[in-house]
Amino acid sequence: MHDAACNDTERRAADSAERLRRDLDLFNELERADFTGVGWDLFANELAKYGIAVMVVWMRTHRIFTECARVFSGRLGKKFGLPEPPHDWTDEDRADLSALVVTKALTTFKRQALIGGGWSASRGAGLSTYFIGTCIYEFPNLYTQWLAQRAATLQQGKAEHATGTIGTPPVDPAAAVAQADHADRALARLPDRKTRIVVKLVADGYTQDEIAEALSASGFPSATKDAVRGVWQRHVKRARTDRGVDDD
Repeated sequence: MHDAACNDTERRAADSAERLRRDLDLFNELERADFTGVGWDLFANELAKYGIAVMVVWMRTHRIFTECARVFSGRLGKKFGLPEPPHDWTDEDRADLSALVVTKALTTFKRQALIGGGWSASRGAGLSTYFIGTCIYEFPNLYTQWLAQRAATLQQGKAEHATGTIGTPPVDPAAAVAQADHADRALARLPDRKTRIVVKLVADGYTQDEIAEALSASGFPSATKDAVRGVWQRHVKRARTDRGVDDD
């Protein structure tokens, strides 16, 4: 029995060492290409898919809150906690928030872990493990922003219901959508999930290339920079039409 346990431990250690060697080879290959090109795109896409899958499950099971408390309590030297999610937190909410977290984490991971040298195989964590740690780091701010926007939307809805009026729309829909403070209200009127992701990420200042990566990782494999531009242009045109503004 003791020999079997030792063999199992040795096997796990060997598997871990082999994964780290593969990750180091991959890192060196990506570094030679300056973390750009087809190789980077493939790696980022696979990493994003993995990150979204983990984040969705961790949000559904509430494990993400435990992980954030563990990480940030250690960093801050005091107890850390986040507000509980609303009881009507939907799968769609979690999927959209996961895409935002992973998109932000990819940018941070590339800048700090890869280009900045924050990741090292000698420290024992693989690339995917390090990336999930980056997602944990980015989650609290994006989650609290989402909660605040949701609360503002609900409050606005109550006020409009009480008065029987609808708030005055902004003069310029394109500029208005770029204001993150009222993003939830704008997002609630959008026709599909792809448009919601694009509009939210445009409002948060992401580039078209970064948004294309997020869409690809969120179940839209044909997403490109041109596709993102098309979704945004259709959204702006639809917003103007809804307001009776003639583009001509």
